[in-house]
Amino acid sequence: MALSCPVCCVDMTGIDFLGLKLDVCPQCAGIWFDDGELTALAKGAPEMMMTLDDRFKPGFEILNQPAHSKTCPRCEARLESFRYQYSSPVEIDSCSVCNGVFVEDQELTSIQDFIDHESSVQVTAAMKARAHISEGEPVDAPEEDLNKSVSTLLYALSHWRDKKETK
Repeated sequence: MALSCPVCCVDMTGIDFLGLKLDVCPQCAGIWFDDGELTALAKGAPEMMMTLDDRFKPGFEILNQPAHSKTCPRCEARLESFRYQYSSPVEIDSCSVCNGVFVEDQELTSIQDFIDHESSVQVTAAMKARAHISEGEPVDAPEEDLNKSVSTLLYALSHWRDKKETK
């Protein structure tokens, strides 16, 4: 039985994409991910999110609907809006009952852009900290634009090293 699109209420089309069984709305190009499928795609092949977004185009302009008016195509529970990985600007809809996720047109591209940006920030933070430590310089307190977990760890290690050298 076909799932009903949370936005358009039309039958979604089942597709196989990189081994995932997804459901796509032929009108709004929204995609339903069952529990764990979006995470599997993001971890396994995040570069394919843009490809998936480009593969399907809406048939007409979709007006944004609030999440409280959308229902889960699996269990008919009300969908809730949340930010992808909490810190991204991308808001997607999720079912708190079955943990499925609905992404609207171009949200996968926005998620991929966020992932690409976050990974470049992490690499930059690690490179800056390594350069400071290899030159024997203390690492300053974490800067706002650096990856907080990497810079905090390196900050603590450099102070531990400095404390140990003064003994």
